[in-house]
Amino acid sequence: AGWCNLFVSANRGKSWYIGNEPNCGNGCGGSYFTPIDYAIHFHDVYGATKAIDPTAKIFTAAWIYDDPCAEWSQIDGTMISYYQQQHWGAVPAEGWSTHYYQSGNPTIPDPIPFMKCFTDKIKAEKLAGRVVSDTVRLTEFGWSGFDEAHGTEANVNAFMNYLIPYLETKPQIERYYWW
Repeated sequence: AGWCNLFVSANRGKSWYIGNEPNCGNGCGGSYFTPIDYAIHFHDVYGATKAIDPTAKIFTAAWIYDDPCAEWSQIDGTMISYYQQQHWGAVPAEGWSTHYYQSGNPTIPDPIPFMKCFTDKIKAEKLAGRVVSDTVRLTEFGWSGFDEAHGTEANVNAFMNYLIPYLETKPQIERYYWW
């Protein structure tokens, strides 16, 4: 709790991401969280942060997905459901974080359906009153570092030139960060 007080007090009004890829575990240098573990952690850290700085903007962690649309209910959906089952109300995050990495071809698989699926699911949760905000930040996107064969400058530029114009048309996607 001491570190939270120190960092938040020194950075009032800033955005905070509560974790990063919590389902990755030691392979990413962190701890493994189930969606239920994360709901508890998020609730505790959110409360501690807002107690120090009510103006802080709190965002959820981005999860690792193999198939985001198929797995969303098992991961984010489970976290949201558990949060509500604890009678904590709607998840109060000011926004939701996600990642997207491309490989093979600049537009196959097409990144736009992933972003649409993710934003549509968050929007539906807000309409249902289960979350406070449907704001999304794409906190990491880029070309997969595991795809050296296709990660050419031409492919990376084609991917960026394809996806960024779409992101620019979506006000729900507040920010995006190239990784």
